[in-house]
Amino acid sequence: MDEAPSNDALVSEALLLLARSHGGDAQQAQAAQAELQARSAREPAFAAACQAARQIWQATDGSALRDSLSLPPSARERQGAPRRAVLGLMGVAALTLGLGAAGRWLWLRPTFAQALATGQGEIQRLRLPDGTELALDAQTRVRVALYRQRRELHLEHGEIHLQVAPDADSPLTVFTAQGRVRVLGTRFSVAVRQAHMHVAVAQGRVAVWAQADAPAAQVEPSAPLAELGAGQQLRLGAGHSGQPQPIDAADVGAWQGGMDGGWLVFHATPLPEVVARWNGYLRPGLRLAGNAQRLQALRLTGSFPIRDPGAFLASLPRTLPLRVQRQGDGSWLIAPR
Repeated sequence: MDEAPSNDALVSEALLLLARSHGGDAQQAQAAQAELQARSAREPAFAAACQAARQIWQATDGSALRDSLSLPPSARERQGAPRRAVLGLMGVAALTLGLGAAGRWLWLRPTFAQALATGQGEIQRLRLPDGTELALDAQTRVRVALYRQRRELHLEHGEIHLQVAPDADSPLTVFTAQGRVRVLGTRFSVAVRQAHMHVAVAQGRVAVWAQADAPAAQVEPSAPLAELGAGQQLRLGAGHSGQPQPIDAADVGAWQGGMDGGWLVFHATPLPEVVARWNGYLRPGLRLAGNAQRLQALRLTGSFPIRDPGAFLASLPRTLPLRVQRQGDGSWLIAPR
């Protein structure tokens, strides 16, 4: 079986036909244009290469490309010295290779890229060009990059909720310092706080890799650590097994209402992470005092309205061996009893 042409080769072929369609006599131009249309109609890969070739054509001096690539030599030129002919062919080959590399560069560039950040108590929602709905929790930093064959989000801190537009040819991956999550179409949340990653799925399925097993973006991934379905969650980081656990699908992304109706939902969440979550909305915030290891071992389960932090603070001494004290600067100190 013949090997399929590479992207570089297809872009080079498209450039040659594009140049011929803009120069020479009418018959040659019409023939080149007809071939472009016919191949694009029957070969999706060639149609994509034509798009890249047109971007190169528009971004450069089209006449220079046409002069180098379009027309076969005239009868007089064919009678020239063989050495000149060889040099001319070498020049065309070099330019074709260069344009092929340029086409590959354009192909690998993101079609959309944006860095996003939210501040204290701020929630941001937006619709990405591919149709994916993205929501950022308070104090969140994330970079978005959409490519022709993949979609990437790099979550540095905070939490995002995604309703992913399905596209089997362009999988979406969320990268964090602890690992990565890959989906085709689903609704889920990813959080990074206190050097831990939390993944929760409301709808569909996702695959999760730990950082040590997470391959580079363009390398075929190894077997995932876990696959999560609707109503499942897991945590990655020190002290967490990475095993799937149940979660109410309705709780995934419950924070999206913010101060106007959002909830913070915790499922056996370590106390330092609980405090970090609340501090995304409170100023002055909450502070922890005491043995860090002991505090880390305390886990909280419950749902609390974001607009009423007092209800959360009042519940702590009743559910965990803690005391809560108001400080002179308006902050709250949480310490073991």
